[in-house]
Amino acid sequence: MRGMSSSRPRVLFLGHGAERTGPPVHLSHLLRWLKAEREVDATVIVARGGDLVEDYRARGAEVTVAMRGREPLEPLPSAIRRARAPEAAEALATRALRARLRRTDPGDLVYLNTVSGPTVALVDAIPLGDTPLLVHVHELKIGLSAPPGDDVARLLRRADAIVAASHAVADDLVDRRDVDPARITIAHELVEVAAVRHAVRGADRGSLRTALGAGPSTVVVGSLGLPDWRKAPEHLLTAVWHLRRDRPDLDVRVAWIGGHAGSPDGDRMQDEAARLGLGDRLHHVDHSADPARWLAALDVFVLPSREDAFPLAALEAAAAGLPIVSFASGGVVELVDDATGRVVPYPDVPAMARALAELAGDAALRAALGAEGAARVAERHDVGVGAPRVWAPAEALLR
Repeated sequence: MRGMSSSRPRVLFLGHGAERTGPPVHLSHLLRWLKAEREVDATVIVARGGDLVEDYRARGAEVTVAMRGREPLEPLPSAIRRARAPEAAEALATRALRARLRRTDPGDLVYLNTVSGPTVALVDAIPLGDTPLLVHVHELKIGLSAPPGDDVARLLRRADAIVAASHAVADDLVDRRDVDPARITIAHELVEVAAVRHAVRGADRGSLRTALGAGPSTVVVGSLGLPDWRKAPEHLLTAVWHLRRDRPDLDVRVAWIGGHAGSPDGDRMQDEAARLGLGDRLHHVDHSADPARWLAALDVFVLPSREDAFPLAALEAAAAGLPIVSFASGGVVELVDDATGRVVPYPDVPAMARALAELAGDAALRAALGAEGAARVAERHDVGVGAPRVWAPAEALLR
């Protein structure tokens, strides 16, 4: 891969994938802003592909998908791993990746968008030399536990600049990783407010709610994301179980937007709903290219995660005018308070149920909280407002 012949700065962006999850969507937002506001030649290398590859290209970036197999291994190393030779598999995968990327031109700056096993592998495979490295950390403790600890420490030491996705991430880097706080720039995640509002306004709320089995008086509570262990959909389901036990007068349904109903995580969520007597009240909306439109069907957005650095889903929900109920687990407390929703201690599921009951029974309160959240996100987190803060450390390195 050769750098473009241009006097403009050449930036190489590295990511773990191009699926529609938080960090890859953040990169799409940033590339769109750069194309409109800065003179930059962008190259993107992602470990695995996804829906956003074409989005990146539409934003003017040259895109390469580095790995053809499952993260982070190729098919042959995967077979070797299944034969119970993990060290040999890792070594073979590493050699294959280095061979593929050994001629990569790192340009004038390398922007690492997430700290993960695949992105560490990309950094190690590319001959960086003395090219400045900016590391954007979107992860907290659980996320940063995926790569071996020495890999994370080595990467953070090598970084010429570190961007933290929230104050919670910055505190975690300082407290657990001994990173000098002077090296960290805090820049919250980005959301395209106009795009979210357009999707919600264009959605047929009535039809979407009918698909969820919701009637005129039904209160639909829901979340958006992969229904995995970190996102903890069982907390939401248990909270609704408490709510229905204590307030049988309220007609409540649950929508989980994202992932796939037939996946192991989807099956586990549906099984838990059935055990709680909520099988007919949970609707799992499969992954789609436009999940934001489903926000139009919700009355309350819930973030039941064990950990979230600063979730894009919560930003999109707030942009859509929804009140948010969340655990105080991670950076969401930098967005949600009593003016925009309700935050309860983790893992106090009964407290979450009480917060849901309060909002479910008061449509005017939901509207007021949602309006304040929408105004706050537009003012603080829209791409046009937030991207300059994200990009400032990169500009300093490019001078």
